[in-house]
Parts: sequence; structure tokens; C-alpha cells
Amino acid sequence: MEGGQGPYLYSVDKREYLDFVSDYSAAFYGHSNPAITEAISSALSPGFSLGSVTRKECHLGERIKGRFPSMERVRFCNSGNEANTYALVTATEFTGRTKILVFDNGYHGDTLNFGSGDNKLNLPHDFIFGTYNNIEANQKHTSSDLAAIIVEPMLSAGGQIPFTREFLSFLRKTADVTGAVLIFDEVVTSRLHINGLQGFHKIMPDMTTLGKYIGGGLPFGAFGGGGAPTSWLSMRRELGN
Repeated sequence: MEGGQGPYLYSVDKREYLDFVSDYSAAFYGHSNPAITEAISSALSPGFSLGSVTRKECHLGERIKGRFPSMERVRFCNSGNEANTYALVTATEFTGRTKILVFDNGYHGDTLNFGSGDNKLNLPHDFIFGTYNNIEANQKHTSSDLAAIIVEPMLSAGGQIPFTREFLSFLRKTADVTGAVLIFDEVVTSRLHINGLQGFHKIMPDMTTLGKYIGGGLPFGAFGGGGAPTSWLSMRRELGN
């Protein structure tokens, strides 16, 4: 593609396409939206890659905290995949455990892809595979050696299948009993409700991950939470980048 304007894409061979994909809904305001273009220009004009936290970064963090009550602390990164990677590492480090409950056909990025077949790119975590929306089938996974449970409140790439409120509540209770960290991957579902599907269902995870639509479609991600699992998310570090 050579460019885009509003709902249209323009190819290098000068064809016009009506874009129903919209960057997989990350571009739901349309291509080259003037408000987003102006916001990007305004953010870049004082300088970029400053090697420090900026005022606009703090402002965005506060806005995210206001939308997602579970995100008491927020850390920015470069993608939803990266946000999920950080969240899982945080959970395993906090709990001192390795087992991670995931779900068939769940998609948390190219290195956390649990669709059909063996994905050679997946990170080498100790994954346990559960079945979505089946409380009875997942009772066997409620052991005390779980580090984390990561779930999309609605399977996105896996078929746009919502998890039931009862099942998400079961996962919340499982995390409470086992001491596992419950992670809601809201990279896609955060745009379905002002407070994400966690707000719609009124079920708070320990950590939440977000992706590029929060950054207007640019490479962007965020992760965070509250309480002990995310207590390390502080700017006061001796070494860092």
C-alpha cells in the first residue's frame, strides 16, 4: 500500500480499496485522521527519544489509569505482544513459579500464539492449556503452582468469542485461591467499553495489557496493575533503559 485516507487505502499500482480491516480495528478513526496526525506532530515537535519520562507520557499514564481501574501503575512499551511478555515475566518473578494457564485459540502476539498447531515462535514458558468457558474442564488447573493466568476477555483472533462473566469470575477466584497473577489481555477488548471488558464485567485482574490502538495505531503498548505483583514498576532503578 502507498497510503490511506479515511476509509480508503491506495496501492502502489494506483488502485483504491475500501478498507474493512482498518488495521484490525486499530485504525477505527480512519487513515490519516487529521486529529491523530496533529497530535503526533505536536508530540514530536519538542523533540523525541529524550531518554527520560516526558510530561505527555505522564498525562497519558493518568488517562489510562482513569479508564482502567486495575492499572494503578503503568509501564509503556512497543507493542501488545511486548506488553504481554512483560506481564508474564512479572508474574513468574513475583510468584517464583513457572506454570502459566493459557487457553486454546488464544492470541497474545506472535510469540504467544495458541491457535491450532505448534507455533515455533512461542516463548519457552511452561504453558498449561485450558478450554474457554468450561469451568468443569478447568478445575484440574486450580493447583497452587500456577504463576499466572492470561486471558483475553473475548477471544479475538480465535473467533470473536466472548468469555462468560461466570467463567471470568471463576478465573478471578482461582487466582485468589492459588496466588496466581490474573492477567487480562485487553489489547483488543479494551476498545469495546470505556473501562475495557473488565469494567463491563466488573471483574478486576491483577494486571492488564494494552496495544497499539491506544497509540493511534503506532507501535505502542502498555501494561500495569496494582498491589504487590507490580510494585517493581517504579522509575527508581539503579540501572535501566
